[in-house]
Amino acid sequence: GPSADGPYVLEVFDRGTCGLDGPVTLRPVPDGAPCNCQDLILKVGVPRDDGKGGGTYGFGKTAAYAFSRCGTVVYWTRCRNPQGQLEHRLIASAFRDSYAEGGEQFTGRHWWGRWDEEQAIILPLVGADAEMLGARLFRRRFDGDETGTSLLILDADVSAESLGAALG
Repeated sequence: GPSADGPYVLEVFDRGTCGLDGPVTLRPVPDGAPCNCQDLILKVGVPRDDGKGGGTYGFGKTAAYAFSRCGTVVYWTRCRNPQGQLEHRLIASAFRDSYAEGGEQFTGRHWWGRWDEEQAIILPLVGADAEMLGARLFRRRFDGDETGTSLLILDADVSAESLGAALG
């Protein structure tokens, strides 16, 4: 369980990948254009249509959420935007069971970022704001022209059962 100092967080990162590039909304993407941000953050439970596998409904994408006792992950990425410039993006997301409240049904998906009034959706922080918050939350930064993605799994379940040590 959590230590006396509070819950554990687990940071996972890659570097040298393209990062979570492409649109930050669900707008259609031309064939061959990058859509990694859409695929990882917005399309949990949606089958892939590019023939590259990874599970029928993308439930592998929920593994980080399942490892978090509160079902919450913070994503920080550095990728090339459509103009080819390096861009930081940061968004937090929770993936929980659906629920009903006040007679309304909710999906159990939650995002924290910046509110876009026109589209009525939460979008990632971008640019200097994303870089500043990412540098405060994450230990591993982006050096030079590095691209890639970091995940911060909140209240990570580091019990022996969760880690597989009990299978022995």
